[in-house]
Amino acid sequence: MIRKIMAGVLDEVQNPSLRAYAECYVDIERSFAESVAGLGLPFAEPVAGGNAPDGMAALDATEGDAADGDEELRAERVPEAIGGESASEVVAANTREAESPQFMSERDAVSPLPNKLRSYINSSVEILNDGKSLLRGWRSSACAACNVGIGTETFITSTRCPKRCFFCFNPNQANFDGRDGVLHDVVGQLEERHSQGVRYTHLALTGGEPLLHKDQAVAFFKRARELYPNVHTRLYTSGFGVDEPTLEALRDAGLNEIRFSVKTEDVPWPSAEAEAEGDVPATGSAPQGEAAGEGASAAGSPDAANGPSPCAPMFPPAIEETLAQMALATRYIPDVMVEMPVLPDQLELMKALLVRLDAIGARGINLLELGYPFFNADEFARRGYLLKPSPYRVLYDYAYAGGLPVQGSEQACLELLAFAAQRDLRLGVHYCSMENKHTGEVYLANTPYARQYPLYALSPQDHFLKTAKVFGADRAPVRQLLTTLRIPFQDDPENDALTLHPGNLSLLASAFPNMEVAIAYALREQREEGPVLRELRVDLTTPATFDVKADL
Repeated sequence: MIRKIMAGVLDEVQNPSLRAYAECYVDIERSFAESVAGLGLPFAEPVAGGNAPDGMAALDATEGDAADGDEELRAERVPEAIGGESASEVVAANTREAESPQFMSERDAVSPLPNKLRSYINSSVEILNDGKSLLRGWRSSACAACNVGIGTETFITSTRCPKRCFFCFNPNQANFDGRDGVLHDVVGQLEERHSQGVRYTHLALTGGEPLLHKDQAVAFFKRARELYPNVHTRLYTSGFGVDEPTLEALRDAGLNEIRFSVKTEDVPWPSAEAEAEGDVPATGSAPQGEAAGEGASAAGSPDAANGPSPCAPMFPPAIEETLAQMALATRYIPDVMVEMPVLPDQLELMKALLVRLDAIGARGINLLELGYPFFNADEFARRGYLLKPSPYRVLYDYAYAGGLPVQGSEQACLELLAFAAQRDLRLGVHYCSMENKHTGEVYLANTPYARQYPLYALSPQDHFLKTAKVFGADRAPVRQLLTTLRIPFQDDPENDALTLHPGNLSLLASAFPNMEVAIAYALREQREEGPVLRELRVDLTTPATFDVKADL
């Protein structure tokens, strides 16, 4: 058993050297929470006990959060760390075993599951990637490749886009060149990668809106097929400029997959009460196969006996246009799907959208957590949004530019998974948490170099490098025992600590069963001066309670 060291847990730590060491993490989290609040969008209040509004396990009400992108947090500290956790280990440890149907373990799911969803786990809904995503049905092979980041790359035409989504995080991208930025030579970039010997299983093109540059987009996919005949290719688009000639050209260039982003922001929608009363026909039972693959011609054909068809027009014109484009795309591109953030207050609209997507023959949908990109706070606040407390298990300035997840978005995604299971939709539904997008970065940072750090274990769960530390008066007896057993360790006088491989903690269980031990998480960073292991989180455990399989 492990417990994340937060303020409430810190007060319980008896070893003064360990308490002083861990206090750094608590201080950083507190200062980060204050700095984020200064940007204009506050965190939602944690819930002390039971399910939080976002479906998360109870949180430590005294704590804030740490996250990406704050320069103040990048200053050198001893220990150098940003900590964070998705749920209070204090409450979770006491409730998981007693309430296992309500609370999944941290290894099982990103959060406790809604009642409607629990019964579908293992039967039709899978828990993936250490609980960072959930899946019902089909999922693009590109999503699986993304989890480790091997053999996959996404190229950007330009960041120019005709849309003005309030949640757009393009300005957070490295070397952002503006809304009307320069057009990158994506074909030239791809050819350069090939000449360097880079091999791909998956390639993608995005923007901005890549179809603002149709000729370049088609040329990219054509060249990708020539250089990498077996590669899986995909295109991200809002639907701008999608028409029959464009789809024909993309098909001929060998495009495998097209991902549409449906823009639903500021769309009014009936309440849950209206849906329950039958006033939202698109969320009613959809006959299997009705209008599937028939394209735009299916829209608007009523069923005299049963009311409006699941393909009947009922969305605002802009969404109807995108749906018609998707239906048309199913005639040309093998995998037509949607990838979009879920706004917390649009659950009923999203239910209707799932049914329509199923009816027109879309292959699947990736439900994303809505992210706050550290700017445009007024627009988020105007909609009543708050940040999700303790958004990640391990917080760090990850390369993914999406920002911080918004409270309620995850819960809406999980409810939509339950809805798809209840309605037995053929559409593949994949919930991809914002944290899920970080795992490839962690894998690539740590996995190739894990053997260089013999006192660290590479976690098979989350790919962080983890070590065990004992402190203060506990160092001498542990040092003596490990020396006798010829088990390697390292002294750290600066922090009054001794480090050992966590797999060796069981050797201490007989002599020191209740000794306080820290489990530290690290990520390998490549800096100008060379590689550095940066410590990011500290858990509390004991030799008697640490379970290498569950806790590593």
